Amino acid sequence: MHVSKALNVKEIYVVAFSYGGIIVLNMIRDIGLEFMNRVKKICFIDSVHDINKHLGDDKMFEHGLEFIARVGTHFRVSNTPTGSILPYRTRDGCSSLSVLYTYDANLV
Repeated sequence: MHVSKALNVKEIYVVAFSYGGIIVLNMIRDIGLEFMNRVKKICFIDSVHDINKHLGDDKMFEHGLEFIARVGTHFRVSNTPTGSILPYRTRDGCSSLSVLYTYDANLV
């Protein structure tokens, strides 16, 4: 956020791979509305985040839930065709799409 402030960046688009999803939720929890007002989209890619564990339990939790649902999309490896809408998972907090179509059960 310090760099975006210094450069006067008004809109931020986030790509969060794997552990990056946890970092994004920590930023929502720690920076709050300043972060949420500037971030327009979040692309989670096979993220290990869990909104129930990483958003905290204070009033920011409800704001964070709504924010993730509105701006987030989780792209996950699955055994369904690429681009398929995947079943909603509470831990993700947002819609999910398949990004890798595979029949190898070890990859999902």
